[in-house]
Amino acid sequence: MTRAHRVLQVAVPAPLFKHFDYDVGADPPARGVRVLVPFGRGKRVGIVLGVSTESTLAPERLKGVLDVLDDVPLLPERLISLLEWAATYYHHPLGEVLAGALPAILRSGRPADARGVRFWVLTEAGHATDLGLLSRAPAQRRIVQELAAAADGLDAVQLAELLPAHASPLRALVEKGLVAAHQRDCLAGGSQALSPGPSLNASQQSAVTAISGALDRFQCHLLHGV
Repeated sequence: MTRAHRVLQVAVPAPLFKHFDYDVGADPPARGVRVLVPFGRGKRVGIVLGVSTESTLAPERLKGVLDVLDDVPLLPERLISLLEWAATYYHHPLGEVLAGALPAILRSGRPADARGVRFWVLTEAGHATDLGLLSRAPAQRRIVQELAAAADGLDAVQLAELLPAHASPLRALVEKGLVAAHQRDCLAGGSQALSPGPSLNASQQSAVTAISGALDRFQCHLLHGV
């Protein structure tokens, strides 16, 4: 029997083709937010699908959400819609599909905080240093030269490409006060422009145009050639 009552619909990672209803509370979280909910004899991290007035459970049987894990939706609406389509198309439980779209650390309920990217820049002393003083430390000298030419500094990946064994000389430069480490928002880009893609021949451009024109709907494409 279906009863009219506001309930929170949550997709829980379980091999079941259904969502689960919970007490909506005074301030229901938005669609796409992670919530910690009681499930069986334990608890699981689920994704809010929305609020409904329809439930097969009586209001007094609805369990409450244990914790709201996000302030804003972790999964945007377009991604949720895509995952809902994928769950239907591939006949797989929606809760498991949504969970599979998250990294393991977020599936476990850990905070979704962005730690950023660590990068290194020359200090004022580093810019003013005499490279001749580093003649007996060629790796340190190379790092100073590369950082002097990098307006936005260099992160660990970039340093590794320039000098694979950079950790020890970099640490020495930091101890000397010539280099300093900073944190950059992982979503923030530097001043480097994206490199242009490869040039397409007529056949490749025709294929890209056809596929791009069908991105708003499901359509199969067969690509022939190498």
